[in-house]
Amino acid sequence: MSVEYDQVSPVVETTHGKVRGTLLNALYGEEFYGFDGIPYGEPPLGPLRFKDPRERKPWIGIRDCSQPQSKCIQVSSYTKQVEGSEDCLYLNISVKKLESKFPLPILVYIHGGQHKGGDSSRRAWGPDYFMKEDVIFISIGHRLGPFGFLTFANPSLEIPGNAGLKDIILALRWIKKNVKNFSTFLVHLSSSTS
Repeated sequence: MSVEYDQVSPVVETTHGKVRGTLLNALYGEEFYGFDGIPYGEPPLGPLRFKDPRERKPWIGIRDCSQPQSKCIQVSSYTKQVEGSEDCLYLNISVKKLESKFPLPILVYIHGGQHKGGDSSRRAWGPDYFMKEDVIFISIGHRLGPFGFLTFANPSLEIPGNAGLKDIILALRWIKKNVKNFSTFLVHLSSSTS
């Protein structure tokens, strides 16, 4: 079974480990489940800075995914101050219901910001309007500015560029492998008991 069903904080099994979400209320009162800050790649820190993203290593236990993570490091267009974190390869999943007899439609959102700014979390772009329907809404955090798009012609530096776009591709691969676990609970439950 891929979901440990709990009305308030369900646990979903992914290819990398279990994640715990939370029950939330949308703008118009609809309830939905939010799984915020699911890691899809290794933190691009230290020797991994500016490099192609690497798939996240599996974790043991249940990862709390009930709160949004920091946005990717950037210079605020309002305050002109640096904000966010380099550790930002996370995605966020919002789903109206985990019990479904059929796979739900999937909407993947990649935030704007000209590859220099933006925030994929529900703090900036909540799924409220989408949660009026039975859909899965997923937003992807990816590296921005020089952390995501710096490149050097010298191959010995191993900074080929477009790391931010490669982050998105890695996230889409994670989604392809795992999204079924967030929408077909009854299918998994009925197939495992027959």
